Amino acid sequence: MDNIVERIRQIHNALVRHRGPKLRNMMVVTDTPERVVWNDFDREETYDEDRITSEQEELLKEEEEIVVNFKN
Repeated sequence: MDNIVERIRQIHNALVRHRGPKLRNMMVVTDTPERVVWNDFDREETYDEDRITSEQEELLKEEEEIVVNFKN
């Protein structure tokens, strides 16, 4: 799960909001468990670093919290 959280952070660092943080959209490679793949980017949102709003930053934070809560 730590790798899954790290990957969503990397996605967010690229200013992309996945908009579908569900377990079915995450895949751990069997032979390489440190490799995580996020699927299903059909609803994603991308943000411009020069124009990102505080609301958009909050949406990224909330999405990360959802993923972190999968660990519990």
